[in-house]
Amino acid sequence: MDADALHDLGGYFALPVRDAPPDDGGWRTTESLYAGSALGGLLDVTQERLATHERRVAASILHQGYAARLWSAALGRTLTGGDVPPLDPETLWWRTTELSLVELLLVTPAPSVSAERPATERPAAELIASAVLDRHLDPLASALRTSTGVSATILTGNVASALMGTLRVLAETPLNAAARALGGPLLDWPPLRGAGDADLTASPPTYRRHSCCLFYRVPGGGLCGDCVLA
Repeated sequence: MDADALHDLGGYFALPVRDAPPDDGGWRTTESLYAGSALGGLLDVTQERLATHERRVAASILHQGYAARLWSAALGRTLTGGDVPPLDPETLWWRTTELSLVELLLVTPAPSVSAERPATERPAAELIASAVLDRHLDPLASALRTSTGVSATILTGNVASALMGTLRVLAETPLNAAARALGGPLLDWPPLRGAGDADLTASPPTYRRHSCCLFYRVPGGGLCGDCVLA
């Protein structure tokens, strides 16, 4: 299975690559999303589309969807290309469209840093955790907690649940075994360890989180399959 086939798995696995920053289309660096007014504007759009008056509900749903895109892009590219993609906040861009709250675009960096390939080899799970958690989801969570008061427990559960969603999709592909081999260490990564109960030996993998993403508070929403309340 190659990188082109990832598009068949759905938009979350799609990560277009360009060799220069976009100058149109509403694209901004993800770095701008974690500081300044960009996040507030995206939360406004999220609230409107969900028809919820609760800011923290919009924050949680936005966060989980964003986490799903990052995990899918990172694992998909790693498993098909052999290297963890460079997901630096300065080179990973985002925009909102009518069809999607967040789309991602990777601007190819200089060849010398075209992938996470340090002089001292580090496990792929460690590199992915650094790329996804340290560079993106941790600063996003901090900004969301500050601006909306959504709890850290909910956001941590979102990250783990989104990872499991990615693993379940990959379980239906030839990448299944390799994805599970990466998924185990990632689910055991602080602070994801203890966020829920996973069974990666099941077909498909199963998960029951120890928190709720608050989707049930969205008009017309309900309980997710892995919800602690289900």
